[in-house]
Amino acid sequence: MFVLITKIYEYLASWFPFFITLQMKYYKKLVQKELALMDLRISDRILFIGGGAAPISAALYHQNSGVEVHVIDHDPWMVVSAKRYMKKRAYDRVHVRCGALKDVDVTGYTHIVIAKQVTVDKACLTRILKDIAPATKVLVRRKNQKNLGFGLTRTTELVAG
Repeated sequence: MFVLITKIYEYLASWFPFFITLQMKYYKKLVQKELALMDLRISDRILFIGGGAAPISAALYHQNSGVEVHVIDHDPWMVVSAKRYMKKRAYDRVHVRCGALKDVDVTGYTHIVIAKQVTVDKACLTRILKDIAPATKVLVRRKNQKNLGFGLTRTTELVAG
């Protein structure tokens, strides 16, 4: 239910600025905390998995750091909307494409962020951690996340459940 509501809200946000303003208040604080942990350089590349119709986090990463951000979402309608959202705002270093988490190529990224709405199973996360470069940092957003941080790296032990 949470995912459906989020999809509808983000779709509306991609068309109506009022919804963007509301979302911006939430995501601005979250992204500021994440950026403080990332220690980004202009040459870094972020992969944001689960961008939705209005990938505000991706836009904020780029806006606040200038880094290149790639956004993927498995829903073609969300991708069309997200591309329109980015084109309106002229974010030339934010790229949006359609893709499934299980198939995404994670090589070449310095940071990977997985949205809260994305369902991540252990096998998929294990593959991602196996395929990333040793220095790549991975953040998996979760509901009620108290300790925000990049706790996952290539050597992370995965706990079932």
